[in-house]
Amino acid sequence: MVETKGKLPLSLSGIRDASGFVNEQSTQAISLSVFVDGSCSAELITYAKEQLCPQVETTTLDVTFFGTAAPCVDDQVTLLVILAAQSTVVGEALAYAKRHFVPAVVLTLHPKQVQQQAEVAEFHLDALEIVGPDPRLSNEQERLVSAFDALGAWIVRNLGDQRLAFARALPFVRRPLAREITRSTAYQNAAIAAVFFLPGADMPLLTLNQAKMMLQIAGAFGLPVGTERIKELVFLLISAFGFRALARKLVGLVPVIG
Repeated sequence: MVETKGKLPLSLSGIRDASGFVNEQSTQAISLSVFVDGSCSAELITYAKEQLCPQVETTTLDVTFFGTAAPCVDDQVTLLVILAAQSTVVGEALAYAKRHFVPAVVLTLHPKQVQQQAEVAEFHLDALEIVGPDPRLSNEQERLVSAFDALGAWIVRNLGDQRLAFARALPFVRRPLAREITRSTAYQNAAIAAVFFLPGADMPLLTLNQAKMMLQIAGAFGLPVGTERIKELVFLLISAFGFRALARKLVGLVPVIG
């Protein structure tokens, strides 16, 4: 039988390692290149100017306007975002970025229109390479917010090593990243709990995962990830014990399946 009484269900060395990793990931230097289709609406350009302005010095931003000719793609940038509207060279710019292994995404308020124009120019745009607003929305401001929320989610899905740095630099990436971190931690902890049969044996791993989750979210929002998080960790430990006890009690009430 595993004895956990009197011991913290948490590896302090694991916390230090996680803190160092999160700090390294969130403060790494990244570069963002933005291509702006000159036919984009003034509202989109204005909103993008606010949202894509980095809030940390470790992120560089380069903006290029284009019309009928595709601009040159810098092979060294961390991410290329193409704001698209009616230009027919969007597909060409994206294709060049893909050939040179530059992560790139097209943001537009009219995805189908942009795809059709690319096809006319004999460039295929995959749906996974385009982000836009929720098609159910009609209010212009809500569509802009929705489009950048989708861009944030795309960055979280596709830029694993740099997503913390992008979240720290660009606020619209933070909520999608927090949602993804919370979701993945829940799945991981469910899997861990499923394979441990001895009471308390899974607590160190479960609690360390929760601590990592908290540190990553703190790093994404630009908060310190060192000793400043001690209070939150204490609350997390108390919550871990409480919810575990509640879960075991509830599971015991369910016949057979429990």
